[in-house]
Amino acid sequence: MVREPPGDRPPRPDHPTGRATDPTTRAADPTNVTAQPALTRSTGRRWLVWGAVLGAICVVLFALLVSVEPRAAITGGVLVVVLYAAMVVVRVAVRPRRARLLTLACLMGAMAVTAVVVLVTIGVLARLSV
Repeated sequence: MVREPPGDRPPRPDHPTGRATDPTTRAADPTNVTAQPALTRSTGRRWLVWGAVLGAICVVLFALLVSVEPRAAITGGVLVVVLYAAMVVVRVAVRPRRARLLTLACLMGAMAVTAVVVLVTIGVLARLSV
């Protein structure tokens, strides 16, 4: 059997771009971002471990920046700790696996975004006060 390269396949009649429109086809695709094991088969432990690593780095950075801009640094540290605590609560309280893993991923992303926003804010406030 000769296998055709992907570009030589005839377009599918059920979609104008030639791609499949069946949602089960997308879910079964292992290259789909939402099909990765961290969002489908994990227990959530890896999100807690990496969330703790990210949280520890952020808290150390904010602790070092307290002398530069105390209110913003303390606020950032508290926000990161609260977001990690929310991750722990979600890991324990949410039963549906998919919802739990997506929520943990979103909370970790929110933790990273919050840390970056607070770090930029500290930089801007420090620059303005000079």
